[in-house]
Amino acid sequence: MAGMYQKNTLWYVPQESAATVDQVAPSAGVQLSGRPLVEIVDRYGRLAAALGADLKAAPVVEAKRRFDAAVAGLKALAAAKPDLKIMIVTATPDSLYVAYLPDHPDIKYWGELGLNIVSPPRPTESEGGFWEVLSWENTDKYQADVILVDARSQSMKIDEMAGKPTWARLPAVRAGQLYPWRAAERYSYLGYAKVMEELKANLDKARDDLVR
Repeated sequence: MAGMYQKNTLWYVPQESAATVDQVAPSAGVQLSGRPLVEIVDRYGRLAAALGADLKAAPVVEAKRRFDAAVAGLKALAAAKPDLKIMIVTATPDSLYVAYLPDHPDIKYWGELGLNIVSPPRPTESEGGFWEVLSWENTDKYQADVILVDARSQSMKIDEMAGKPTWARLPAVRAGQLYPWRAAERYSYLGYAKVMEELKANLDKARDDLVR
């Protein structure tokens, strides 16, 4: 079972291995791109129920309560800090990638909750979607009070990015307002409750007057 950002293509399953995987065990995919976060979580829940999970079990009910509380917390923070500007990125030694909201269900959802997130234009076909690709010389195209950095292993780490002069001059970097983006979190109420609780805790302590 895996998510699908492209139709009929399981995420994290190499295309050359897909046939072999299907021979070992049946696979199921949940379409991610273009779908609201809460709908994706619900679809995973229904799939789990079809496989025998009890969605009325106490831990599941508690996870949903915790998710709803985390949503309310982010909404309240967004209302209290409307000027807090947030940018979400991943990076390679050659480029900085700024997240395009509609292609990322979690980021899009947080924007709908009211967070002020930098939103680049729709990526070109050559960029492949999901990101606006910037050279390191142009990393100051967008200014933000907070930068969420991709926590996955394929992204450059914050200490590695510190060696890029243009990155080091960004207001959020100078202020130390760099926090993780949990891009690989599982789509469940508990998974995203934890993500949003961490996000709110980080944003609560962030200054919102670095850029205007």
